[in-house]
Amino acid sequence: MNLSSVKKKLQKKVIGIDIDDRSIEVVELAKGEDNNIKISSLSRIVLDSHIVKRGRIKDPKRLAKAMRKVLDRALPHPILKNDNSMLDSLFMPQVIFGLPESQVYTHIFDSNTKELKGGKIEDIVLKEVYNTIPIDKKDLIYSYKLLNKFKEKSKILVIAASREVMQEWQIFFKQFNIKIEYFDSEILAEFRGLLIKNEKLPICIIDIGSITTAISIFDANGLLYSYSINIAGESLTKEIAKNLKIDIRQAEDDKIRYGLDVSKKIFPILIKVLEPVVSEIKVALDFFKKETGKKIENILLIGGSSKLKGLEDFLKTNLGIEEVSIGNSILIKEKSPLEYIESVGLALAGFDNKKKNKTFLYLEASKKSMAEILQEIKKVIKKKTIGKISQFFAQKGSFTRNTIKIDKNIFSKNILYIFIIIAIILLAFAFWYREAQRDIRSENRKSKVSRLAQMQGIKIEVQVAVSDSEYKDERARGRIILDKIEVAQTYSQAIEESKEEAQKGLKKGEVLWDTPLNKGDEDNVIFPIKLNWLAYNEEEVNLLIVKEIDKINKEEIDYIVNNIRKNRVYKKADNANIFYIEARIIISSHKLIDAIQEINNQTEEVEEELQIDLEKEEEKSEEEEEAEEQAEEPDEYSSYPKATIKETEFGWLNVRTGPGASYDILTKVYPGESYPLLETSGKWYKIKIDVDRVGWTHSHYIIKN
Repeated sequence: MNLSSVKKKLQKKVIGIDIDDRSIEVVELAKGEDNNIKISSLSRIVLDSHIVKRGRIKDPKRLAKAMRKVLDRALPHPILKNDNSMLDSLFMPQVIFGLPESQVYTHIFDSNTKELKGGKIEDIVLKEVYNTIPIDKKDLIYSYKLLNKFKEKSKILVIAASREVMQEWQIFFKQFNIKIEYFDSEILAEFRGLLIKNEKLPICIIDIGSITTAISIFDANGLLYSYSINIAGESLTKEIAKNLKIDIRQAEDDKIRYGLDVSKKIFPILIKVLEPVVSEIKVALDFFKKETGKKIENILLIGGSSKLKGLEDFLKTNLGIEEVSIGNSILIKEKSPLEYIESVGLALAGFDNKKKNKTFLYLEASKKSMAEILQEIKKVIKKKTIGKISQFFAQKGSFTRNTIKIDKNIFSKNILYIFIIIAIILLAFAFWYREAQRDIRSENRKSKVSRLAQMQGIKIEVQVAVSDSEYKDERARGRIILDKIEVAQTYSQAIEESKEEAQKGLKKGEVLWDTPLNKGDEDNVIFPIKLNWLAYNEEEVNLLIVKEIDKINKEEIDYIVNNIRKNRVYKKADNANIFYIEARIIISSHKLIDAIQEINNQTEEVEEELQIDLEKEEEKSEEEEEAEEQAEEPDEYSSYPKATIKETEFGWLNVRTGPGASYDILTKVYPGESYPLLETSGKWYKIKIDVDRVGWTHSHYIIKN
């Protein structure tokens, strides 16, 4: 190994990993000799639905497979993939993981400044956390920061999470030999990733996702305001589909294609849905002005749904703010920087020794870390060489008062000296070992790896032969399944029964098209009815789709297929035994395939229309699942009065196990939600949360109807 390679190994590197329900983003940052921080490698992959849900791992095997893929395909080099040398083992980069926002509780509260004196802040924070965060005390872990201190009151930021959830992620990463040192918050990481300069502060950041919109305000002290509402991209799509009576996929396409175009039918629908969002932003801006006497002049939009056409101008007009723009990070020079902002922010935290504008969540250590041990050595041994080694390893971790303190009497002086000698020998041997093991494996790996971060979409049509005489290599195998329904209560019931019967006759590898080929008049049904179903070999259809892409991809650019959405099936008049399946395919490649862009232009298809936000394509949205769960509730509660949750100071309302503030917090509910009201006890109401749980809330925050 030459000197330059050794220097590269010794560069300080930090890795930020961001995983949400539909994607993984990983960024590796490195500090060069000029002390400038730059992106040294990055990668992204889209997750299938139900692998991760609401920040919890549902399918660990598939998630592990995706995780390995995203690390291996990073460019310009794989991330966290060493050649098992001692040098690589000794100088593993620091890893910071962004705990999914659905598993993080952010709370800002005022406290009497006089009470903070005398070291009482710990007690004040602990009391506030227990009263507001709906996590069991034994499972709760939190961090806090004093934002500012005034004469009468001071503001304190608290971020909390479940220890069980954090351990679940630690166990997952352990299989990759990844030790998560920091669990960071999405809100704080996004702010850090935007690299906002002080001259732009204060600033309002609006993160518009698929399910929620988060509104945050930052000033020079850090996060000052945070509120989330359940209105976002999916809400817009559903409202379009409902009002125009169109398919949800068509509604999504129209939203992406037209946005806030005043000449289109969807414009008034979108405005109606966005009104509450604008109202909440105004509340945030007014709150900040009231608290500080200052006016916010800048708004940054992030999140997938912030790309809605015309949104920036719409917010400028309705909020009276001239500077509304899409967020970006100067470290990222990609076409779609929004995807990497959080992971960049996570990694940047590892370079901020002063811990400004951020709060970390720490999982208590059950064993002492290398950083703790060497910090103790540094205090005992004063030699320069040892001091440098301990300083290097100490950079690998930083612990708060939550961490178990080291027992100074554990190690004897002799053991300490032995440890130091071993460490020095291993370090020296690592350099010699790598010098003797010159090979080109890493270079070969670089040439094969590609970061597939550019997304493109294209419509492709494939043929399915339902007759053996028509089958060819360029056609998939298929057949028609005939079914007869003698009688049914409704047409919908007849369709379902027929579909179930047709599925029973499927052969290995076959799937059934979701709707019958000869759908009749639903309002004028005459039984018996005959239904024709298309059964086809799904693997053959998918292979034909890939072959079509390969034909177009004459440059042989590396790509992967993220999503295949089969939109419709039809046949042409010339041949009754050939059916055509039209599919919309989303691919990722290390650079855009020009031929695909040309085809899209020729067919007058706008590329943005094809780059579907895959978050919207879950088989069942969370809201739909919740609606189904509510629909399954026994009818016995239909006669009970309803308890509707009013607006609160925190944006939610605690539900307790009994009628009083001294009882444990069971969960939390949100303004606008309604629940069956079972009974009352003084100023406390007992409500039915779901099938298995009941709890108590204070009547002050309830509208009885």
